[in-house]
Amino acid sequence: MEQSYWQARWRKNKIGFHGAEPDAALVAHWPALGVPEGACVAVPLCGKSVDMCWLRAQGHTVYGIEFVEQACAAFFREQFPGAEPGVRSEGGTQLFTLDGLMLQTADLLRLRAGQVPAQAQVRAVYDRAALVALPPQMRQAYAAKWAELFPGAEQALLISFEYDQQLMGGPPFAVYEPELQELFGGRFRLQELSRTDMVPVSEIIRKSGFRRC
Repeated sequence: MEQSYWQARWRKNKIGFHGAEPDAALVAHWPALGVPEGACVAVPLCGKSVDMCWLRAQGHTVYGIEFVEQACAAFFREQFPGAEPGVRSEGGTQLFTLDGLMLQTADLLRLRAGQVPAQAQVRAVYDRAALVALPPQMRQAYAAKWAELFPGAEQALLISFEYDQQLMGGPPFAVYEPELQELFGGRFRLQELSRTDMVPVSEIIRKSGFRRC
């Protein structure tokens, strides 16, 4: 989506995509990936997700990329009240750092490898709601950024949605397994770890602000 769409969502505090607890799928399946303690985990389009705190608690350093500066500031304010993150310029972007957490304010699709902080030697990627936030025409470029920005990543956990796109336009968008194979199958061996029925689509539509005419 256009940056202005997400910036407006943050200004209006329409950020229901953020939960108060770590994502259940992350907690259930991350250990199976075998990502070594101390490894750097990238979280693209991270927002202010508490999942980053959970990953840090597992002994990883965390590198989040988020173009809405308000989200980065809110993350540290809410998760570390009273603490001030370090803030410095990094390749023409801002980098917030505190206690093994790095959040870079940047447009991921325009970010270049030379702008990635030297200490962000990414070994794994966690995508909870990044791919599904993008319309089809942007997904190939997003997948290509994984290869450019995270060349050392050997493991990844990605959460996707499947639903009738005629009932809701997204985001979050539906991304089915064949497209995941097309985007990432050349680099990773894809394995479905679990499948969960979420709230009824009618409830998703209601919460998204859609109304039947």
